[in-house]
Amino acid sequence: MKLFLKALNSCVQRKQKILQYREYLLRNGHDIVADIDNAERIIIWTCAFRGDVRDNSLSEIRRVSRLYPGRVTVAGCLPDIAPEELASVFDGDIVPWKDESVLMDKAFMTDTPLSEVTPVFVEGRICTNTAAYLRKHPESDVTFPDEFVKVVVSEGCLWDCSYCSERLMFPPYRSFPLDELFDRCRELVLRHKTFDVMLLADSLVDYGTDTGTNLPGLIRKLSSIDPRVTFALNNLNPIGIMRFQDDFGGFFSGGRIKHLNIPIQSASDRILKAMNRPYSRADLQSIFGFLSNQGFTWYDTHLIVGFPGETGDDIERTIEFVIRNNIRYVLLSEYMEAGRAPSSRLPGKISREVIQERLSSMDSTLQRAGIITNSSNGPRMQTRFEKMNRDSDTERRYNEALRA
Repeated sequence: MKLFLKALNSCVQRKQKILQYREYLLRNGHDIVADIDNAERIIIWTCAFRGDVRDNSLSEIRRVSRLYPGRVTVAGCLPDIAPEELASVFDGDIVPWKDESVLMDKAFMTDTPLSEVTPVFVEGRICTNTAAYLRKHPESDVTFPDEFVKVVVSEGCLWDCSYCSERLMFPPYRSFPLDELFDRCRELVLRHKTFDVMLLADSLVDYGTDTGTNLPGLIRKLSSIDPRVTFALNNLNPIGIMRFQDDFGGFFSGGRIKHLNIPIQSASDRILKAMNRPYSRADLQSIFGFLSNQGFTWYDTHLIVGFPGETGDDIERTIEFVIRNNIRYVLLSEYMEAGRAPSSRLPGKISREVIQERLSSMDSTLQRAGIITNSSNGPRMQTRFEKMNRDSDTERRYNEALRA
């Protein structure tokens, strides 16, 4: 069967699912075509972790299914996060992530089941400087992680943050095999002489809890590839610094850590409790104090603005924390409700107008303090939607790469 894979994934981790599907389909004798017009079947991997990306997925499903009626299969995150919304625009074949092994095998398997295709994702570095690369290649959607060899080390999450919609669709948590991660990472590092490695996961701090190892063990194993290997840790729950403080102290002193992405979401105890985050403001101060004592400043964070019940005082406390700790870079996101997430049932909903006012005020205040900011719902995100949606040369090149 001639198949076309359309990837609407907003997060880097989901690329490994697209590559797993590609390998699975090829093993079963299917052909991945580079032009959507030539496809007998179109598989759309959807994203829905926030309201804007959910709406984008719904819009693309509606558009593609109208252009190619009867040929579309919807997979990914959307079916379990927003089933009612999906049903309102699409009545074709649906493959929820949790049930993908059974449903994909029923539709596409001739020999190899999906469960036998391990979704370990290791991708080489695309560029050394994102901004410079985009100036030369404006059609590209590269982001900061593309400056590294990227290694997705697990899938799923063990935490219960009240705002998180992704927990609705994750399969059971699993860490990918340490030896396999090592072999694939080693191959890319040595082949391309690229020694900057980024570890990615939905819950990086929990790597190895199901396999008898842990995150420091993974870092030490990959460090043995070459003494020049350094690491960027993406989406590291701040609790990880507390849990493995002695290990991190050694990594910092040994120059092993190049960058940390530590999403704190808020620095107000009241909001952190409502979010069901596993730390307090005092814990955060201890964590960032530890980083400061280690002389480590190459980290960024993520903040959610407009969480139910949030007040101006909560915003001020968060701003004060960020400025006092001189956090280098902050990604600001407006709270976007997922109808089935626990936070959707909380009182004190804040209007979008007020949220936008708070985002703008926080953005201006942090920039005046010399902190780099970016809003995840700004023009940059809209540009990414445009690039991922279009049936253009960019998408054809992506599918040609999947065929290689």
